[in-house]
Amino acid sequence: MEIGIDKIAFYVPSYYIELSELATVRGIDPAKYTVGLGQNKTAIIEKTQDCVTLAANAAKQILNTQLINEIDLVLFATESSVDESKAGSIFLQSILNLRKNCRYVELKQACYSSAIAINFAKNHIMVNPNSKVLVIASDIAKYGTNSAGEPTQGAGAIAMVISKNPSILVLNDDATFICEDVNDFFRPTHHDVPIVDGKLSTETYIRFFQTTCQAYLNNQKLQFNDFAGICFHMPFTKLGQKALLSLTQEEKLITRYEYSKYYSKEIGNIYTGSLFLSIISLLEQDQSLQPNDLIGFFAYGSGATGEFFTGRLVPGYQNHLKKSYHEALLQTRNKLTIEEYENLYNHQIDPKRYHQNVIHIQSIENNVKYYTK
Repeated sequence: MEIGIDKIAFYVPSYYIELSELATVRGIDPAKYTVGLGQNKTAIIEKTQDCVTLAANAAKQILNTQLINEIDLVLFATESSVDESKAGSIFLQSILNLRKNCRYVELKQACYSSAIAINFAKNHIMVNPNSKVLVIASDIAKYGTNSAGEPTQGAGAIAMVISKNPSILVLNDDATFICEDVNDFFRPTHHDVPIVDGKLSTETYIRFFQTTCQAYLNNQKLQFNDFAGICFHMPFTKLGQKALLSLTQEEKLITRYEYSKYYSKEIGNIYTGSLFLSIISLLEQDQSLQPNDLIGFFAYGSGATGEFFTGRLVPGYQNHLKKSYHEALLQTRNKLTIEEYENLYNHQIDPKRYHQNVIHIQSIENNVKYYTK
């Protein structure tokens, strides 16, 4: 039985800032952000949004009545949880009118939890072939104004339906993975922003890619030219490029990496969703991919976990993408000045201290234009 990604879409807030302008205000050469990090813009969250509202707006793009009746498991991957106890997925039940006879779970392991979520979904469908699983990856990457991590902030959500006989990509049974206790990035419960060792995180990310990718190639007796493309978790787009170039100079993979980073350059870091934003970007921006092409995925979560897995494109996958919606979403965003961004950042509503339903209802109503087109 073939199992994989049947539907996929992303959603980002309606505000953004230009990183070249942020660099100028901070007294930094803009090239440090646009070239050194490989980022152009950063998505900025609105006051009434949280990871649940981002998730709901993404899921609206791929759900219909039939799917809602078939979904019996909802997996919500995030490190921006709005509740220390209640799963973010349960809030989606009332917002999206999902079934009550359904399991709702929240998963956390930094940016890696979305990758394990699709594995859990796949295993669920192997036992329950007629089931469909809604997988959400939704996060708000915040490091603080005037911080070293400020240019690698962002916000957004990915929604996927995992099923048998998928329309977009079949997931293979060939993952390789590694986990070590590494203190490269962590956020204790009393911290609003993470504590980051950027150098250690970069080194661990690249080392984990090298370890898992080489193990995959050895196990499957393949070479880099067997891949049509490799997609990466992208906290900033230059990082995946460094990892790729550390192992191969394969021209095809380098070219397609440029397609895979297109959306991330315009949105920024969305933590758990970054890897899948990369695959959406590759599939929607590169018109040369073919059915049955082998795509590699490198998932990474600080702390630290790495996994390399693959999938094959399904014939006709192009007909199931949301390219027009995604491009319109990005084109209709509102640009903030750096002063406006700082004021908004410093006056955010804390979702853990504010009634959830009020935030959710306001945000879904405010963004209805994005999911009724």
